[in-house]
Amino acid sequence: MKKAEYDQQPAKLQAVGNGSYLYRWDIEQVTKPAMEGETPITTWQCYEALIWNNPTRESVTEAVVTALWPSTIEAKLINDYNAAKEGVLGAEYEQAYVSFITQRKAIKDEIKAYFEG
Repeated sequence: MKKAEYDQQPAKLQAVGNGSYLYRWDIEQVTKPAMEGETPITTWQCYEALIWNNPTRESVTEAVVTALWPSTIEAKLINDYNAAKEGVLGAEYEQAYVSFITQRKAIKDEIKAYFEG
């Protein structure tokens, strides 16, 4: 997934104007080194997902999780996890799924906090 870049700090949730919204996360300020004789350039980078119609916690969560991990990725991680539990694959395959669900929980918690805040 590619990061979007802005000249100014973007809003976490913003109407696009055509009935859609952008939800942004992992927003960070980045200063790019200057060429000789120029001043450094400061930009903002983030990930974003497109949500149609009224953005709810559920619709934003679905859009973000799908953007980060398509369902085929999750299915493969689950299959590998189960195979590792049965001794068919190595323990590292268990850890890959545990890492996935940990990351997914963190982004869900972040979205929940945004909508409850």
